[in-house]
Order: sequence, then C-alpha cells, then structure tokens
Amino acid sequence: MRFFRNEARLSTETTGIIMKTKNFAVLLGLVFFSCAHSAQKSNLDSKLAQESAFTDYESLRKEAAEAVKVHPGISEDQKTQLIDLKLETSKKMESFQLEILKLKGALMKNIVADRYDAKEVRSIESRLDTLTTQKLHAFYEALEKGRKILGKTSAREEVLNDLGLDRDYRFNREGSTGR
Repeated sequence: MRFFRNEARLSTETTGIIMKTKNFAVLLGLVFFSCAHSAQKSNLDSKLAQESAFTDYESLRKEAAEAVKVHPGISEDQKTQLIDLKLETSKKMESFQLEILKLKGALMKNIVADRYDAKEVRSIESRLDTLTTQKLHAFYEALEKGRKILGKTSAREEVLNDLGLDRDYRFNREGSTGR
C-alpha cells in the first residue's frame, strides 16, 4: 500500500520512515483496542462481583419475576408478553435439558461398559456440543425478544446501525430487504 504516488522514487530512508509510521499507527490502534477491551472486561468483572450469587435456577427465576413485577416502567401488556416469553423459553430449555441428560446418561454408560466404543462416545459428545450450543442460542434469542418487548435495541443492532449495516443484516437474516 502506498501513501504517495511517487513512493517508488523516494529515498530508502524516507520509505523506511513511512513504513515505521505505518507500523506504529497499527500498533497504536491495537494498544488502544486492547486497553478498551481490558477496561470493559474489568468493568464487567466488578459488576458480576456485585451480583447476588444464585445457587439454583429457582432463585434466579424468582428474582427475575419479582424484578418484572415491581418495575414501574413496565406496562401490564409488556409484563404479559414477558411472562408468555418466559413460559415459552422455559419449555424450550426443559426440552433441551432432558435431551442433554439422556445423552450424558448414555455417555456415562458407554464409558463404564466392558466394551468401550470410542466412535459412539465421539458421536454422543458431538450431539452434546450441538444441543448445548442450540440451548445457548435459544437463550440469547429469548433475551433479544425480551429487549424488543421492552423497546430496547441490542448491542448487536446498535453496532450494525452505527456501521450502516442494519439493512444488509436484516436482508441476510430474514431473506427480505427490510422494506
């Protein structure tokens, strides 16, 4: 990449300075990015340290339900939609969890069996990976739906909007032009 049209005519010393400047600019950008990422991670770690520790899913569910119930900025219609979303998501999560438990049971039985079948174990592990990923994606999808119910945009949408990619992103995701 050349900054100047006549860079080929420049002296070796000048070309060296230009290359050093380019490298320094890239390095400086990486340092700033690293610092920003490190500060964001540190901020998240301190927020997580302040969160109440949940020992089980039930205590998490109770606290989330209470937060929705008492929040003054959430309308009754939004509360109803959030409750419906919670029920729908709970059914999905339970279905995933039951299938994961079946696979874990099959994996344990195979490992302790007299005749260990490595091929079957790899197949079970692969299915576990797939289900765990699907379960996580279903959770993220529910979070996105919850944000939309509350009229909030996701961080992903904000970044895409800032980059001017929101229309293209919707086209790729929904198969339409977003019009």
